[in-house]
Amino acid sequence: MSVRLVVDGGATKLLMGRLEDTADGPRVAEQVEVTGFQWSSEVDPVQVQCDRIDAAWQQLGSPAPIEVAAFGLAGGSADPAGRPILAPAVAKRLGARTVLLTSDDVTTHLGALEGAPGVVITVGTGTNCLAVSPDGELFNVDGIGYLFGDAGSGFAIGRAGVRAGFAAMDGRGPATELTAAAEEHFGAPLGLTLRAAYRSPRLVATVAGFATAVSAAAVNDTVAAQICHDAGRDLAITVSAAIGRGFPDAGIGTVAVSWAGSVLTSPVIFDAFSTALTGMCPGALLREPRGDSMSGAVRLASGEQVPHLAGVVVAHA
Repeated sequence: MSVRLVVDGGATKLLMGRLEDTADGPRVAEQVEVTGFQWSSEVDPVQVQCDRIDAAWQQLGSPAPIEVAAFGLAGGSADPAGRPILAPAVAKRLGARTVLLTSDDVTTHLGALEGAPGVVITVGTGTNCLAVSPDGELFNVDGIGYLFGDAGSGFAIGRAGVRAGFAAMDGRGPATELTAAAEEHFGAPLGLTLRAAYRSPRLVATVAGFATAVSAAAVNDTVAAQICHDAGRDLAITVSAAIGRGFPDAGIGTVAVSWAGSVLTSPVIFDAFSTALTGMCPGALLREPRGDSMSGAVRLASGEQVPHLAGVVVAHA
């Protein structure tokens, strides 16, 4: 019996599942998790991704023959130039009859809005926003990384919180709970531990992890509250830009907007985001996400005719 696989892969982890048909439609019957993609300038990202995909397949028991494998991946596959290289490499490695490869923002959009057009913003360590128009055009806003973009992201919030905590300790800024929170997160004395943090290969993830402490402090701390308010507004600006590009003729409440990622699970950040978005973009209609990147990959593997296909590369073994 042929096999259908779905994959959601990022820097932290890669999930692979085998599909089975039920009365309610296809579902993931068995799933495994392996370490995600970690690479440097010295390694080939396509090779790294192939190796991690192969590791997950082996952990799943190397099921074969593979009829179709649908991938939503971060990293190399997020670059349109990388997908035509990665897709046939994966097809060959797994012996898959058909590989459907796209970036994880496309599968996240597919899952959150169940294949419908609209805008989905994903906010975790970074920020990526994707608008999919009814005629299948895809428009990305932000998503260019922590150094030059990722407005409102976990990294942006964490960095702002660390800077505020250290400024308060230095006497350059108002007193804030974030000083003690930063010492708990990074270690004390804060000046020394922050200098040492520059040498950490996990600096970005560690700084982004501090966003949780910032949002928790925002309940009582005005400095933390302002950081969260600013992040929410930055995310609203990003979504508004995506609506403007993908739906320039939108009327009031006509563009579905959903979300994914850990940052918008914070009530204080989500409230700031939704309030700002309502004020600056009347066309936005907020909708609870119906699914995640993995459920989006399921839709892709099931052959649904969705407008997202313009962002998918197809390869055959």
